[in-house]
Amino acid sequence: MGLASWTWLGHASFLIEAADGFRLLTDPYDPEILGLRPIAERADVVIRSSADDRAHACIDGLPGDPLVITATAPPEQDVRGLNLRTIPSREGSDKPQPRDNAMYRLVIDGIEIAHFGDVGNRLSRSQLQQLWGIDIALVPVGGPPTIPLPDLHAALALLQPKLVIPMHYRIPGAKPRMLPVTEFTAHYRPDQVTWAPAPTLALSRADLTGPMRLVVLPPRQIGG
Repeated sequence: MGLASWTWLGHASFLIEAADGFRLLTDPYDPEILGLRPIAERADVVIRSSADDRAHACIDGLPGDPLVITATAPPEQDVRGLNLRTIPSREGSDKPQPRDNAMYRLVIDGIEIAHFGDVGNRLSRSQLQQLWGIDIALVPVGGPPTIPLPDLHAALALLQPKLVIPMHYRIPGAKPRMLPVTEFTAHYRPDQVTWAPAPTLALSRADLTGPMRLVVLPPRQIGG
């Protein structure tokens, strides 16, 4: 059996490829807004955490003709066996008019994955219950206007996913002003954190054992 792979493109955008070649793109961004290279990767399905935040929902210029799913208005029927479930959330309360968005969880090759989208506040009991049992958490770690780091640490301590992959933080050349990833990783022991040399991580369900660990991927789309 082949391996599933995760490639961090930048911000909250990942290309997730199943062992059979199915490709899923998360939260595509507007390259002009973020100062990142355009997304050139083809995908079968695109999932975005909102419809009106171009840093998380820009489908303009994406190659091919992917099925686009907006987590704030999910389809009633299952798509390709992803078992997609969405968890309503909002931007940070520090914004004058916080917009609705959603976290989402899905299954790829038997691996339960949660994408925290652009969540901006401490997770509620209901949100935590809906995220229970995840294997991999893709989490925004750049601080407000996304979830404050103490609240994110508290959520991860409860959920205990096997693998945490940080996203949505300060990277070279990007326009948004956010905290660096080291503000997040400093909370954990050095032996819990792996600094990957490449933006792609390949693994199977069998690799997800033991206590929670963090893998920091370098973004693929930097360089303008």
